[in-house]
Amino acid sequence: MVKIGVIIKEKLEERGQSGKWLAQKVVMTKQNMYNIFNRNSVNSDLLYNICKAMNYDFFKFYSDALAVENIKNDPEAESGPIKELRSEIISLQNESSAQIEKINQLNTRINDLNEIIASKDKLNKFYEEALNNCKEKLNQAS
Repeated sequence: MVKIGVIIKEKLEERGQSGKWLAQKVVMTKQNMYNIFNRNSVNSDLLYNICKAMNYDFFKFYSDALAVENIKNDPEAESGPIKELRSEIISLQNESSAQIEKINQLNTRINDLNEIIASKDKLNKFYEEALNNCKEKLNQAS
């Protein structure tokens, strides 16, 4: 839901303008203007006059909300830029999935190589011990 009154008030504050200033521009009392700030909706003619006075399109908040609602209800209703972004996101997700798969494969390969190295180290230790035993026996025999 678009809370247009709050949005108008925030835009005024952002620009350093007052409700009194806007009330004068759209020809209404200051009190009525401040009441608008607390409303969720505004008459379209009044909103049009506020847009003109502030040189800002507040209708876009309704358009954006409607576009999001349409997409939620019908993903096929996406506009070009949204469709392109969704496509890019899917592409990046696929790429990241492929990258994760490659990383998993490399990790498996690393683990296999670490096991081979550990086995080689055990064999080297065994051969060293066997060689040392042979040397001891030769020394004892001489």
